[in-house]
Amino acid sequence: MSSTLPPFPTFAAELDRLPAGSKVACVRLLGSLCPVTLGHVAMFHEARKLLIDPAARASRPSLEQFDAVIGIAHFNSDGHVAHKLKSLGQEAQFISSSDRAHLFRLATMGTSWLDGSASFYKPQSAWKKLQFTVFTMNGADDVLKYHKTAAGPSTRMIVIGRDDSTTETILSMLARAGHGPDSPYYLVGQQVADTSSTRARGAAVAGSAEVLRTLVDPAVADWMLSRFGNMVLGDGTRAAVGLSVVATGKSAFGNYDRGDTGVISRINHAADPVVHWDRTGKEHQSTRSRLFHKKT
Repeated sequence: MSSTLPPFPTFAAELDRLPAGSKVACVRLLGSLCPVTLGHVAMFHEARKLLIDPAARASRPSLEQFDAVIGIAHFNSDGHVAHKLKSLGQEAQFISSSDRAHLFRLATMGTSWLDGSASFYKPQSAWKKLQFTVFTMNGADDVLKYHKTAAGPSTRMIVIGRDDSTTETILSMLARAGHGPDSPYYLVGQQVADTSSTRARGAAVAGSAEVLRTLVDPAVADWMLSRFGNMVLGDGTRAAVGLSVVATGKSAFGNYDRGDTGVISRINHAADPVVHWDRTGKEHQSTRSRLFHKKT
């Protein structure tokens, strides 16, 4: 696959081939996506299946037939994301909306019906000959937290489940709001893998490439490791959780002495690594320039 991203929007060719009057379902997701995970992408695929797959549509006979489905991701503002990360003490893990959009496009390259934009994009303004129906997609936790049950002919919704228990809770909540399982206005999809953006950022900061690649697309993982995983020790070794180290100098606070050994237990991109020292059995943030990789 070429590493060159296609022109935006990727789904232009999909829409150009449709005759006038064709019905298009547009699935929108608004979120932080800091960064986009495999779970986010899976949500779009599950939503598309709900709308166009004959087996999935069988339980919703009143759902109109669509000639195509496209998906587009939009991103919470930089201010919103910065505030959220600051409240978690993770402000150094900030990713701008333009970079988050870039990562989404990397993660979905080769998927002709799916794209992401740092600005709010309306395909219906460019393809006036087509009939668009917009479905706003949410994750299960978001629907439960904010009680997002409003839906109707002009406000179409999709929620993707997280696990069996959560899905059952959502179905009960929607039933009380008048949306049965056959509702064409509020579609409930099967659960997808719960891959956390917070975990992905943590894995990148820790330099845990193997863990990170279970959470995000390989191209996104490479970008994240390049951005966040470049903390190096005094001998040039890249810091990583689980790495054995030896102190080449004494702590100014008496936390460790020259020659002490330990294991990196945590990494904060904005500070020095935290080491669990063998001699004391305690954890201390330790000056990276005084740490060398202890080879076995």
